[in-house]
Amino acid sequence: SIIGSAHFVALGEAMHTSGGFHDIRFRIIRHLIRDKGFRVFALESNRLMSEPLIDFIDSCKSSSEIDQKQLHGALDSIYPVFASETMKDMVTWICQYNSQHPSDTVSFTGFDIQETSRLSEAISRALKVTQNEFLLTGPLKDIQRCTMENRPEEVTLQSEQSCSAKISTILQFISKPNELDLSRNDLELLRLNLRSLRARIHLNYLNTLGKARLPEAYQVRDQAMADQLLTLKSIAWQDKRVIIWSHNAHIEKEGLMDSFPSGPPFAGFKNLGQYLSEALEIDYKAIGLLAFQEEVNWEGAS
Repeated sequence: SIIGSAHFVALGEAMHTSGGFHDIRFRIIRHLIRDKGFRVFALESNRLMSEPLIDFIDSCKSSSEIDQKQLHGALDSIYPVFASETMKDMVTWICQYNSQHPSDTVSFTGFDIQETSRLSEAISRALKVTQNEFLLTGPLKDIQRCTMENRPEEVTLQSEQSCSAKISTILQFISKPNELDLSRNDLELLRLNLRSLRARIHLNYLNTLGKARLPEAYQVRDQAMADQLLTLKSIAWQDKRVIIWSHNAHIEKEGLMDSFPSGPPFAGFKNLGQYLSEALEIDYKAIGLLAFQEEVNWEGAS
């Protein structure tokens, strides 16, 4: 009754690394896949970096045997805060589900953009495939140079603005009718990767400035993550039902951060859930998970 017929359902957590939130989401996700026809699992992790997990889940449709070494490598490709025993069990369950339903499988993706080098490499490969003389001269070198010049904590306003302008020029060029040797989906992915790299460089610049720019930095990231999900919906998922796993602060629909108890640093933050809610309207539902008492057993916790 909460989700109705919505195609996008986001499951949150009040904090990362609390195993109870992982356990209850596994129960919900199992129900959504098995009983409600959801066929995409999207995790708050970098999309390109998580390709080993994407490939692992996709490979399960042709084999009932689980390669434990490949599974561990796949889990290493997502953010460590999500690589729990429960996530391992859930991925194993999805793999087994795919092997039993090879013509109706569940796919996986990350949707974060905090991966400058991988975005740059994907863009460079796509530009080389186009065989376009213009793209193979200045723009290809610009992308590679921008990646080197805009590392976290080292970004200047001049380099950020210069690279943003160069990426915008490439986007404008490939938005016009041309004879690029790319399929429609590959062209849309190239555009997405360019927008994501531009957002990532801007995010790096805002993070360089420090905590005073936190609200703007969070919004840049969440807007880019929404762009990832909505673009993948348009080119790959069509009418498939999608499960999103992220933090409550990302998925909330009504501007949670305007009154967030952590205080002013987050005031005015427009988050992923608001962008998705505006784009999808009633086709997006968010379910936050809360707790009155939390315990964390994670080696990264201080």
